[in-house]
Amino acid sequence: MDPMESIGTRIALLLAISSISCLGQQKPRIQRVHVDLTSIHSALVTYKLFTGAFPVTDQGLAALSEKPRKPPIPKRWVQIAKEVPKDPWGREYQYRNQDGQIELWSKGAAEDDPDDDIVFEATEARE
Repeated sequence: MDPMESIGTRIALLLAISSISCLGQQKPRIQRVHVDLTSIHSALVTYKLFTGAFPVTDQGLAALSEKPRKPPIPKRWVQIAKEVPKDPWGREYQYRNQDGQIELWSKGAAEDDPDDDIVFEATEARE
């Protein structure tokens, strides 16, 4: 066997092992995201029960812990959470309210890669 071919094979093998190891390290983080997003969704449903509507996108998830300063300001606001958790990568969870349909997600490990996003599906809350 050619020594260069042997080195190339070894490098490919090390890269494959490294990739598998990285994926294994991400699994607990991804599971935590699903748990966090399910909890945040429940908090948003509770918020809606008190205020009559989900926070608008501009108010964001901060509306769960601080009374919104941007309109519409709810008349019956209550603090649902002391703070909103950050994702396992230290970033804020993303929130969007489009005509009462809410979307929750984490940007995942690779913040600039939308394919890496972890999106909350409402069915997760029912499982």
